[in-house]
Amino acid sequence: MFPKKHRFIKSINKIIKEKLKNLNLKPLKNLSDFIKKNKRFYSTPCFLEGKKFFFKILITNEIGPAEAIRREIEILKFLSVQKIKFNIHQLVKYDKKKFPYWYLVRYYEGKLLGHFYDLYFKNKKYITLLVNALFSLQNISQKNLMKILKKKEFFLWQRDFNAYFKMVKDYLQNIEKDISNKINSQKIYNFLNEKKEIFSKSPLVLTHGDFTLANFVLNKEKLIVTDWEQSHLDNFVYDLSHLWIQLWRYPQWQKKLVLEFMSRLPKNKIEEFKDLFRIVIISEALGELRWSIYLCRQKYKKGTINAALKTINNALLSFEDLINL
Repeated sequence: MFPKKHRFIKSINKIIKEKLKNLNLKPLKNLSDFIKKNKRFYSTPCFLEGKKFFFKILITNEIGPAEAIRREIEILKFLSVQKIKFNIHQLVKYDKKKFPYWYLVRYYEGKLLGHFYDLYFKNKKYITLLVNALFSLQNISQKNLMKILKKKEFFLWQRDFNAYFKMVKDYLQNIEKDISNKINSQKIYNFLNEKKEIFSKSPLVLTHGDFTLANFVLNKEKLIVTDWEQSHLDNFVYDLSHLWIQLWRYPQWQKKLVLEFMSRLPKNKIEEFKDLFRIVIISEALGELRWSIYLCRQKYKKGTINAALKTINNALLSFEDLINL
């Protein structure tokens, strides 16, 4: 059930030492800590001529992580020329052609919004910043999106109804039996098939892919969105759902997040949103049961399981039951 042990690049310690030396960077974190924690990348703040930068490099010899960092570089390049209402790390140098791939960006001082079910800043004013970021990302024109879709040197996947159905099926087949016995799988499949047509009505938008508390840095009144390696094309409720499911310990935040997002939608999109949200949140809850319960702190495991099961049951009932209106 646990994530597999990564296959690290041979002589990666020597490779990184040489790279840091060539770039004249003084790192603040040790590579050994990332290897011990089974990370796919080595990422650390660094000093260069008295200024602070952020360095990230691939450390595993695997296709997925290699594609992820190349995708992140392309997305950062793409977003840097878009009109967006949030901040991203600005690329300084990078190499997406020679293995192992890496990049260097300007460093933003700030504090994380939270991490794995712990919300560090509870002021609801930050919800507005998050919703601004979501709409800003989704308002990127299809014409501009086509520019990155045409690039052959990196992989930007698209998730449609069939992909969701396949993902849900995989989750249901791999969740622990004592948990899956509490889930009405057939009812989920029936619900997905019943709502299948709703996917065809929603054009795909660019999503962050990992819109989570630990990927938001607060710098005074600015929101910096980091870690774009899971970015892909998806429906317009995906990123919102991904964050919502992690806020199970903060139901008032969950409700305000959804209501503020809905308040910005055109009236003719409200019902579409409600149906899509119910579908996507079921897949997100199943993902919590498949993966997150093994990654979060042990004290949150039971609560995560109960919250995910409750979310699935309520989503199958109605949108109102789901967000407890």
